[in-house]
Amino acid sequence: MSTRVGDVLSELDDMIGWDDRFLITFDALDWDDAGILSGMRIPSQGKEIYRYTPSNKSSPISNSPATWYIADQNVTPVANGSIYTPSGGSISDAGSWIVVQFVFSVQDNSGLTVAYFDDSGNVVLKGDLEEGEGSGPSGTYGAGLKVKDSTNDLMIIDATTGNMFIRGQLYEEQSSLSPSQQVDEFIMKDGDGTVVAYLDPSGNLYLSGVLYEDMNP
Repeated sequence: MSTRVGDVLSELDDMIGWDDRFLITFDALDWDDAGILSGMRIPSQGKEIYRYTPSNKSSPISNSPATWYIADQNVTPVANGSIYTPSGGSISDAGSWIVVQFVFSVQDNSGLTVAYFDDSGNVVLKGDLEEGEGSGPSGTYGAGLKVKDSTNDLMIIDATTGNMFIRGQLYEEQSSLSPSQQVDEFIMKDGDGTVVAYLDPSGNLYLSGVLYEDMNP
């Protein structure tokens, strides 16, 4: 029994044993007829970790995105999540770990994430987005991420507020992204090398996913 308990604690430490972790599931919306979902974000590791227990105790039918077949329908409890199996296997067959990995993040001075791009082309901001539509920012942006051409700021993410400025416009849910590798200023790819976001020379931001404002990255 002590060995079994040790295995459980070891797996939990591997997945959530980080000092900067915090919960991101809180209420009854995370409990439904399909299963039970709990999750937390770990900024220092650039990831979100979820534990999902399907009501029918079935195995996933897809590992990425993590999907189950429950009550005659496909259930994907976490958008863009992938099944993770710790080394040596999982301690429970009744549930699965789901991981959402960030591609790129911006952190404040204390190490907390204020903005991130994930590997599905989504952007999550602590603050708000300003679209310049050809003009510069209307306000002041502090230190953080800056992408510039020879003259202008094309994209800024303030590392304190999580506010984001782009000189052009935002284009979300693009079915195909084909940036010019020679001229585009900022290109994000997933683990397979597929482009999921890019910024063109005019400061337009193209995403395969969506941008979320006023969140808690």
